[in-house]
Amino acid sequence: MNPDEPPLRLEHPPHPVADAEEWIGAKRMEISELAGGCLMMSGSSLITFVLLVLNGALVMAILTTLSAAGVQLLQNEGAKEKATQFVLFAGPIVLTVLQWKMIDTLRWIFRRRRRGV
Repeated sequence: MNPDEPPLRLEHPPHPVADAEEWIGAKRMEISELAGGCLMMSGSSLITFVLLVLNGALVMAILTTLSAAGVQLLQNEGAKEKATQFVLFAGPIVLTVLQWKMIDTLRWIFRRRRRGV
């Protein structure tokens, strides 16, 4: 390629929708659909946050009750303390996932009943 020659210019016809106002390579998204999606995500995040806080309090109360009852697993130092910390971390997360599965199952059951299936 000679540096004195201008580069080849490929001429392509413009895409018919490329000049449109909100072209993203797909169908145009209405603002109500976008707002509905944002509202749905915000609601899901808020519900998950509340579930995690409540589940964390529940797991902490259970561990405190077991410790007061004299369960040896929770009173020893070392590896058993690490197991307790793992339960404090993983317990609320596992409970939240199970609660979302229950919510999804209930929505599926109610949706089927509404359709009459």
